[in-house]
Amino acid sequence: GHIMAELRSRVKQKKDPWGGDTKSDKDEKDNSENKPNNRETFPAYENCPATTAAGLFVITIVFTVYLLTMYPSVPGGDSGELIVAGCTVGLAHPPGYPLFTMLAILFHKLPFGSPAWRVNLLSVVLS
Repeated sequence: GHIMAELRSRVKQKKDPWGGDTKSDKDEKDNSENKPNNRETFPAYENCPATTAAGLFVITIVFTVYLLTMYPSVPGGDSGELIVAGCTVGLAHPPGYPLFTMLAILFHKLPFGSPAWRVNLLSVVLS
């Protein structure tokens, strides 16, 4: 009874229910104004073409390695079931992976490669 009433009154007064005072909205605003953002801390990285080029280079290398090591046919496990679900516009076992299945349907429509290769390509693109 009286403990709950005390907790409610402390919350209404913006005090910590377990003792001590909480920071007021003004204190939090003052703190946020004093913190530098990333642009103030690292101004050299803002719109830097070298950084963008390096990022694209890394993405290209990783994508190429994934593409070259991609499984060319139906691998074991649930992969075969997901490939069939994408090719037949069906459902895989629960939970069904609806987003992956819808994207697999789109990748299945590509005009090159086997159906399994096309759905495996989806996994490469998503990774």
